[in-house]
Amino acid sequence: MPNPKTRGANLRLAYPSNDDERQAFADAAAISFAEPREDVREKLAKAETDAMRIVVHDGEVAGGLLQYKWGQWFGGRCVPSVGIGLVAVAPHHRAAGVATGMMRLQVRRMAAEGHPLSVLFPANLPLYRRAGYEIAGVRFMIEAEARSISQRERNLTVREITSQDEKAVQALYRKVARRQNGPLDRSAKAYKDFTKLFRRPHSSFGVWRGREMVGCMRYMHKWNGETIPCRDVLAIEPAAWRRILAFVADHRQQATKARWFAHLSSPVFQLLEAPNIYKVVYEDHWMLRILDVVGALEARGYSRGLTARFDLKVSDDLLSRNRDRFSVRVEDGRCSVRRGGRGTIGLDIRALASLYTGYQSAEQLLDAGWLKASPAQAERLSSVFAGPQPHLPDFF
Repeated sequence: MPNPKTRGANLRLAYPSNDDERQAFADAAAISFAEPREDVREKLAKAETDAMRIVVHDGEVAGGLLQYKWGQWFGGRCVPSVGIGLVAVAPHHRAAGVATGMMRLQVRRMAAEGHPLSVLFPANLPLYRRAGYEIAGVRFMIEAEARSISQRERNLTVREITSQDEKAVQALYRKVARRQNGPLDRSAKAYKDFTKLFRRPHSSFGVWRGREMVGCMRYMHKWNGETIPCRDVLAIEPAAWRRILAFVADHRQQATKARWFAHLSSPVFQLLEAPNIYKVVYEDHWMLRILDVVGALEARGYSRGLTARFDLKVSDDLLSRNRDRFSVRVEDGRCSVRRGGRGTIGLDIRALASLYTGYQSAEQLLDAGWLKASPAQAERLSSVFAGPQPHLPDFF
């Protein structure tokens, strides 16, 4: 059994330098995620080299991960964020601290490169918490009964989306995403590279008011004979939501249900007339890592009607530049941070991640013992980070 003091030693994180190293990573991922080896190799053959990191343990490729440099929307502004996926360690390298060591090396590398945030979907909470990540948002799938939807809006035009509509799709998504907390920046090159790896046949339909796209719906071609699996259901006005629901109802002869990812404050729930028409059938959580306290706080948006000042004392056992006191001022939707101050509000980097997205209020963190502050300070802090439920519909 490995000595606890040497667990994770002799590790090196690097870009793969040849096909053998890429295939060794692919093989570790295939075993870890129970996928056919050739399928994983084919996916990674399409990936850019700078999207891959391999971990070398005692001179052998022991696993690796994929990284995507995109962004996330918070408070109406897009914050640069590195997505982490396909984290894998070969079976004969497990229980030696390789996964923990790899993630801690990756966190240090991302911070050194100047990224403020990192996001991932966890299969192992303790692993990612050891690297400073914390649960910071949700991903809900809802299921609606197509035959029970009574919306019959027909005033807006629905037609299939073509390649010429790409700019309209991007504009619609941006309008929707900037109102929420957590969605990815889909205009980023890394997002487009990511979708190439996991693209599946689908159809896309837009809802149009004149020349403006005000809604859209995408669904997969592979149905199970009963349920329409939708990738996106987006709209920016009530009539567009009603038209989308009518479009779903129009499929009631082919499928009885439709499923899509939605945050629970979505307007669609006000337009589905009865609670028994829909239900939550799947729930997932994502984790955030704050790599740069100053950069992360200053990059996100805040309520324009709010003015606040507070002093933080942040602890971070991995990144020394985050382990400091910070004087924070929020005004007119922006934030400025300088080092120093009294540090009257204390929390660690994981609690700050949960607060940053609005997943947990300061009062909830206070009740959990994750925040040191007076009740008045906690109330004020909650108002600073208040907003829509943090939601990330894109799984990676």
